[in-house]
Amino acid sequence: MRWKWLYVAAGAAVVLLLGVELASHLGGESAERRVRRYFDVPGALDTVSLRAAVLRRVPIGSPESTLADFVVVKRIGADGHSIYRPATSDDVAVIRLDEKPAPLDLVTEAYIIAFELDSARRVRGIGVRHAFTGP
Repeated sequence: MRWKWLYVAAGAAVVLLLGVELASHLGGESAERRVRRYFDVPGALDTVSLRAAVLRRVPIGSPESTLADFVVVKRIGADGHSIYRPATSDDVAVIRLDEKPAPLDLVTEAYIIAFELDSARRVRGIGVRHAFTGP
C-alpha cells in the first residue's frame, strides 16, 4: 500500500513538471525567431551573423530614411515586443527586438541593434548586442 502512494506521488510530480515545461513554451515567441523574420539571418544566429544581416538591409553610408523605411515596412515597433527609437541629438538610432514571453518565463532575451549616424544623417556604424533580462 505504501508503494502505491509513492508511485502516485512520483506520477503527479512528473505530470506537474511536464505541465510547467509546456506552459513555459506556450504563447511565447523567441527573440531569435523575430530577428530571423525581420533580417533573414541564415545559419547560426549570433551578434556577428546578425550584424552582417543588418548590413545587407541597411548598409554603411545609407541615409537615415533607409533605416526608417525598413522599420515601417517590417512593422518594427508595432507589435509591442519590438522598439524603434529614432536618432535624436545623440545620433544613435536603436532597434530592440524582445522575446514575447510565455506565461512562466522568468528570463527573456533581447537583441539590440544600434545605428550610429554621422553629421549628414548617414549610417556610420552598426553595433549589435544580445542580452538576457528578468525580474
